[in-house]
Amino acid sequence: MALGAVVAVTVFAAGPASAFVPTSGSDPGSGSLTAAGLAAEGLTAKGLAPSGAGAAVHLLSQSGGTARGGLVAATTCTVSISPPVRSGAASVAVDYSVHCDQEVNSIYGIIGIFRGNESTPLENTVDQFDLGRFGGGFQIQRTCATGTLYALMRVIVNFKTGSPTRIDTNFAGPAGAITC
Repeated sequence: MALGAVVAVTVFAAGPASAFVPTSGSDPGSGSLTAAGLAAEGLTAKGLAPSGAGAAVHLLSQSGGTARGGLVAATTCTVSISPPVRSGAASVAVDYSVHCDQEVNSIYGIIGIFRGNESTPLENTVDQFDLGRFGGGFQIQRTCATGTLYALMRVIVNFKTGSPTRIDTNFAGPAGAITC
């Protein structure tokens, strides 16, 4: 089962991010996945990004294409993921956003906070997000966990024009040392 299909089924209306808990039986109708399913879709522990004060900024771009009457400008989207920070007495948080330089059909995906090289996200949950056609950002929060933490984010953008018509890729945020 492709995670893109799960997210496409479960996320249609623009609105705040929502958490879902992976379960032992993947059910495409419920939008839940196993931890192994998350790993199969690319949200697994990877080499940690260097720790730093700033957010990781990634670009995803499509090439320009042709349309009736001339060349279509390529669309570029900027993905920003902050390092994890303490949030209140008992939480850790990561800010994230996606903004495109042109209107797109949809921007959605999932994000999770991971510790070290563990293969499952904190609290064994990820947040689904839908940033609509214009982009935006949210914050993911989890119960505080001591260690080197970082966020992994899967972003799917469906473009109005140009090629490719869809980009589905993963991004890692910078690592941060957290003490609870």
